[in-house]
Amino acid sequence: MISEHGDNRARKPAGRQPNLGWALGTVLRSWNAEVDHVLAGLPQGPRGFQVLGAVVHADIRPRPRSPGTSASTAR
Repeated sequence: MISEHGDNRARKPAGRQPNLGWALGTVLRSWNAEVDHVLAGLPQGPRGFQVLGAVVHADIRPRPRSPGTSASTAR
């Protein structure tokens, strides 16, 4: 069976017993393809989504300045 994306990776190896590792790999590749498609509109794709999620849900506080550091160099 050829997947809707046109590749043969989802094809089960002929004459073999069910293999959990193969099945999980197939599911992961399909999931990654769908996530890439859904997040294609975001800058930097899935990684940009992760960064946005971290910024929104994190408790970000300014770091204290080291002694002897001026305000213009601390940025």
